[in-house]
Amino acid sequence: MLNILRSIPWAFRITLHTAPVPFLAAVCTTLLLTFMPSAQVVLVNAAVGSVASGDTAASLTWAAVIGALVAAYLLVQRASMSLFTITKARVNAAAHQKLNTTLARVKPEVMSEPEMQKHLRAARESLTKQEIPTQANSVVTLVAAVAMVLLLCATIAGTSLPAAFFVAGCMVPLSAAMVLLAKRDYRIYGQVYENRREEAYFLDALTHPSTAREIATLGAGGFFADSVARARDRATGREYNLEAVRGIVVGFAGLICSVLLMGALYCLISSGASAGEIAGALVGTLTCIAATQDVGYAFGQVSNGAMSIAQYRAFADNPRYVLASETTHHNPPATGDSPRELTVRSLSVTYPGADAPTLHQVNLHIQRGQMVALVGASGAGKTTLVRGILGLTPTTAGSVLFDDTPVDSLSVQQVFKHTTLLSQDYGRYELTVRENLLLGTHAQGQEPPTDQHLWDALSKASAAEFVQTLPAGLDTQLGEQWGGVGLSGGQWQRLALARLILRNTALWILDEPTSAIDAHAEEQIFATLRKVAADHMTILVSHRAWTLKHADVIHVVDHGTIVESGTYTELLGAGGRFAEIFASQIEDASEHTSSDLPVADSIESADDTGFTKEGAPSC
Repeated sequence: MLNILRSIPWAFRITLHTAPVPFLAAVCTTLLLTFMPSAQVVLVNAAVGSVASGDTAASLTWAAVIGALVAAYLLVQRASMSLFTITKARVNAAAHQKLNTTLARVKPEVMSEPEMQKHLRAARESLTKQEIPTQANSVVTLVAAVAMVLLLCATIAGTSLPAAFFVAGCMVPLSAAMVLLAKRDYRIYGQVYENRREEAYFLDALTHPSTAREIATLGAGGFFADSVARARDRATGREYNLEAVRGIVVGFAGLICSVLLMGALYCLISSGASAGEIAGALVGTLTCIAATQDVGYAFGQVSNGAMSIAQYRAFADNPRYVLASETTHHNPPATGDSPRELTVRSLSVTYPGADAPTLHQVNLHIQRGQMVALVGASGAGKTTLVRGILGLTPTTAGSVLFDDTPVDSLSVQQVFKHTTLLSQDYGRYELTVRENLLLGTHAQGQEPPTDQHLWDALSKASAAEFVQTLPAGLDTQLGEQWGGVGLSGGQWQRLALARLILRNTALWILDEPTSAIDAHAEEQIFATLRKVAADHMTILVSHRAWTLKHADVIHVVDHGTIVESGTYTELLGAGGRFAEIFASQIEDASEHTSSDLPVADSIESADDTGFTKEGAPSC
């Protein structure tokens, strides 16, 4: 009940804010409908009395009035339904927009948390039920239905008070049944939603071009088709079970109502009232029974809606998930200032429940124009260091500064205003080429880039040539599922590089930025990047020895701390951890010297150094 009470103010706020006119008009028409059945009882009483007295003229007059009332009732009811439908559509759109806006502002550090993902799935599920946009409507309907029942009971009480109590009692079993069903539906539909989500995953894999081809070549289509069927059968079975139980519960409640109805009819017939009074009361009783069903249904809707709203708000209104506004705790640089150096001082990170720190006493410094590389085996702490630099991971000691400003004093929006992260898991956004390149550029508060800017960025990323061959150039739709052009992994990665160049932020963080690009093109891209990075701070995470030659300083991360620092030549000559990690690549490079191939052209396994067979440890 407390959940219901909490949901009502929230539902009315969003409804009145989104659709005030249609909602208030719907409330007025609903209130008008509330009084009409009672008026009908009075009119039937008068009409039957006129017939009994033989007054034909009066009887015809009352009949005409009753007919007009019924016609008016139908018209007002239709208008009320239309107004509620308009209200529902607007609130539904607003609720989806609020969820999408919240999702767009989720803090990067909580994006992968299981609890956040659970709340997000529940919020999306709550919208699919269509109960949130109808909650205010359901409350109005419930209040109107209860008022209608009470008014009819008051009218019936004039003929027989016991009959009125019997009729009013019909609200109890129906309402109780709907509340019980609502609680059960809430629990079971969560499982149904998971089954539907599983079904959608296998179906998407079976139909999406990027996975369908591989599934076909593997001959695994049958497995995915069977998986779709199994997930659908589980969901359908649960839905059938819900309906079966619903039929039993509602049927039992209806049986109780039938007994109460017979009691009401007996009281009316044996009341000794006039024929007109009994006829009017009978009409009122039958109308009231229908109204009590509306009460039970509306109460169930309100109960379901309250649970859906609780699911929705657990994500959409959770301040722990959402980015703060563009405010700071200290005195950050002005919005237009762009930092010229990054300093990491004694940075340490210990994850909750861990026995030892993942990162311990790390120090590094980078200035505009410098490229600093981070290398290390899988699990060495490189990703944690990058996340700590960006303020995405809570630190246990130390500090990170943009110039003289602590990063933790800035909002996440301000940090990313000066930073661009290009991960090896870059997004393949099936938009137009232009839309791909412009992602994130409008957030900089600058004039939109011109076509010349776009082509310059593409050229620096060695992507201009293939974009020029596309059917509509910059406006070519990408993605075969939209009837667009399919790109290779290397082409997608070059677009991501061009997007990074176009954003032109002070700090670039490149995590395996050319992993899907051939060695020759990679050499060209890095030569260009080295030039365009002259006015940027660049942090490079790479597992290809050749790319590290471009770095001014290489930091070797091992067991959460920096164990070596120096240039490529210095670290090779030192014979330390760096030389150990890249021994197989250096040896392979020497074998291909006669072919004039760059070091990155061939990467062999180095299992004893923590590398995968392809020679690329994860971050």
